[in-house]
Amino acid sequence: QADAHDQGRLAAPSDELQATIKDRIHQALAPLGVTQVVLDWDLRQKSRFDAVTSDQQRVGVFLPRGSVLRGGDVLVTQD
Repeated sequence: QADAHDQGRLAAPSDELQATIKDRIHQALAPLGVTQVVLDWDLRQKSRFDAVTSDQQRVGVFLPRGSVLRGGDVLVTQD
């Protein structure tokens, strides 16, 4: 049996590595005043939903119908 690498795909990073990457991203973005929203798969499939940012602000997200957010996507607000 061929492993994922042999099939041209990389294995998913470990939970520990993912946590380290998230921590480093948060540390890099915090001085810029950037906040994060962590969403599960069910919410990322919706085009309209409420969420809470990393600095505890409630936000409403309205995306074009059919849009699906993927890991690492960035949303920019308009004031």
